[in-house]
Amino acid sequence: MVFRRLWNIVISYVFDRVPHKKIEAAVVRLIKDHETPAIAVMRPYPPSESISVQSHLGGRPKLPTNQEWPRASDGVALHFLASIHCAELPENDQLPSDGTLLFFARIDEEMTWDTQKPQDFSRVLHVSLESASEAPVPDDLPPIMGGYHQFDQDFLLPDEPPTRVYPKWPVQFFNVPTWPNVTLFHAYLEEEFFEDAALDRIVNDEYRFRAQRAQADGIAKAIGQSNVVFDPPNEEDWFQREDGRAKMQLPPDSGFPHTWIVVDRIARSLHRQCAQQIDYLKKWEPTVSAENEAMIQDLSKIQTDALRWISEAQNADYESSISEVKSSEFRTWLEGMMTPKRSEISYFGWKSMTNGLASAITFCGASQKTAALMPKAYFDHFRKDHSPVLAHRIGLEAGHPRPPLRFNHHQILGNPMPTQEHGEEGSVLLLHLYSDSGIGFMFCDVGEIQFRISHDDLAAGRFENVRAFTSGG
Repeated sequence: MVFRRLWNIVISYVFDRVPHKKIEAAVVRLIKDHETPAIAVMRPYPPSESISVQSHLGGRPKLPTNQEWPRASDGVALHFLASIHCAELPENDQLPSDGTLLFFARIDEEMTWDTQKPQDFSRVLHVSLESASEAPVPDDLPPIMGGYHQFDQDFLLPDEPPTRVYPKWPVQFFNVPTWPNVTLFHAYLEEEFFEDAALDRIVNDEYRFRAQRAQADGIAKAIGQSNVVFDPPNEEDWFQREDGRAKMQLPPDSGFPHTWIVVDRIARSLHRQCAQQIDYLKKWEPTVSAENEAMIQDLSKIQTDALRWISEAQNADYESSISEVKSSEFRTWLEGMMTPKRSEISYFGWKSMTNGLASAITFCGASQKTAALMPKAYFDHFRKDHSPVLAHRIGLEAGHPRPPLRFNHHQILGNPMPTQEHGEEGSVLLLHLYSDSGIGFMFCDVGEIQFRISHDDLAAGRFENVRAFTSGG
C-alpha cells in the first residue's frame, strides 16, 4: 500500500538521523512513568451470561423517597445515564465504599454545555438504596437528542412518543492500567528532540501505539481473555448482496426469529422504511406513473402487514418465545420480499433484518430471559457493536502497519483514551462515557462525556460540585 511505503520512508529517514535507541528510550520512559490505575466499566457480552449486579447504564434510577429527579437551572429534567453501586467497585482509596452514584445530564441535539456553568446541565447524586425505588420518568423529560435518538429514527411509529430513557444494560468493573493523552508530553518531547517536528511525530505515534496496546492487554488480562482487540470484518453477513445489490436472506437457522422482540423490531424497521419511501415518491416523483403507483401499493401492503406483526408481538410479550407456526408465518412473509421484481423492497428487507436484530440484542441487555432464547450466532454477528476495543477499520483498509485502536468501554479514574480532550488538570475522572452504539449512547457526533471532580470535593463527598464536559468524535 502507498501509505505503508511512505511511512517506511519517513521512519528510515528519522532513524538515519537519530539513533533508534534514543526514540526507544523516550517511549519506554513515558510508558513507565505515566501508567495510572483505573476502573473499566464494561457491559457483559453476550448479555445471556448470568450476572447479578445493581450497577447499570441506562434504564431508570432508583431514588430515595425524599429525592427529586434532578433538573437544570431552567427547570427542565435531565436524562439519566448511569448507576454505579459503590460496593461493587474494585477496592480503591478514592471513591466511596458504600451508596450509589447516579449520573444525569442533558442530552439534546447540540449538547452545548459550555454556555452555562459546568454543573448546570449535569448532576451526580450519591444516594443510599435502602429506601430507594425505581423512579417514575418525569412528564416533562425531553426526548433524547431532541427526538433524533437512533431508535426514533429507525423504529418509532407515527403515533408513539419519542425515546426519553436509554435501554438498560448491567455493568461490571475491572482494574486496568491507563496512560494519558500524548498532547501532555509536548514540552518533554521538545526538550528531548530540540523541537524537531518530525521526531516529535514519530515519538508521539510510537507512544500512542504502545500505550493503546498496553491498555488493551491490561483489559484482556483483567477479564481473562487472551485478546480483546476486535478486528471488524468486512460487511459480509447473512443479508448479503447479489450482483452488487442488497438482497435479503434469512439467518441460517431454522428457529428464526426465536423471540417476539425480533419480530417487533424487524417489522418496525420495515414499516419505517416503507413510510419514508412512500413520502419520497409522493414528494419528489409526483408525476403519476403505473410503476410508482404499483410501488406505493406494495409498500403500503408491507406497512399494513408490519403493523399486524407489531401488534401481535406487543400482545404476546416481547420476552417470550414464538411458536413454530408463527415463526413459519413470519419467515414466509419476509421471504415474499425476496424478489428481483422489487429490488428496493429486497433492500428494505435486508436493512430491516440488520437493524432489527441489532436492536433486539440491545433489548437483551435488560432481559436475560430473552437473551437465553437468542442463538449465539446472533451475538457473534453483532460483536463489533459491543467489543471493548476495536481496530480502526479505516487504518486497516489503508494498509497502516499498526492501525489505531478505539476503546469502547467506559471508565472510572485514571486517564481516558479520549476522542479530543484529556480533561482538567488536577481533577479526578469520576466517570467517562463514550458514544456506545450497543446501548444507544451518542454524544456530540460519536464523542464523549467526562464527569470530573476535584480531589478535595471527592474526599468531602461534595458531588454537587462535579463538573461535566463533552467533546466530539
